[in-house]
Amino acid sequence: MLARGASMAENAATNPFWDYSLTVYQGRVATLCLELQDDCGIDINLLLYAAWLAHRGRPLTADHLAAQEAAVSHWRARAVQPLRALRRNLRDFAPAAALREKLAELELSAERTEQDILYAGSVEAVAPGARQGDAGVSRFRTQLALVAAAGGAEKTLWEPRVDALVSLLACPDPGVAPRSSR
Repeated sequence: MLARGASMAENAATNPFWDYSLTVYQGRVATLCLELQDDCGIDINLLLYAAWLAHRGRPLTADHLAAQEAAVSHWRARAVQPLRALRRNLRDFAPAAALREKLAELELSAERTEQDILYAGSVEAVAPGARQGDAGVSRFRTQLALVAAAGGAEKTLWEPRVDALVSLLACPDPGVAPRSSR
């Protein structure tokens, strides 16, 4: 899914969603996202996408989320997840330390491609309505919960973590320094 009138390369060159992710994905946010991914099967990039839309005052609908999931699911299954699995599989194998570092770089590149696909599809997100700019706690909670519920895990597993993420992300400007890698 490409943005109207723009190529994937043009979207990749300027991707405010990626910039947002680099800004917020660190510390407790990163920990909570990884727990949601590992324990609940929730895609971190979709969580961050929902937060980015909320931060921009743009609602995330179930239909748009389903379209975005469809747009990235093949890439995630064929590139992101295999790279992650291989990197993690080599975690305790000392001779593979250098290879593991390269795999981490490749995994991050694959994550960036997933976010480029999501960003390209963001033009189809519902435009802000009368409450434009409303990036309040309720919008963050609603949108992150929508992504978490779509992941299929029990609500009791994801709800406390989503609530904790909301408290960290639902502010006008997260204002934290970018991280260098995931």
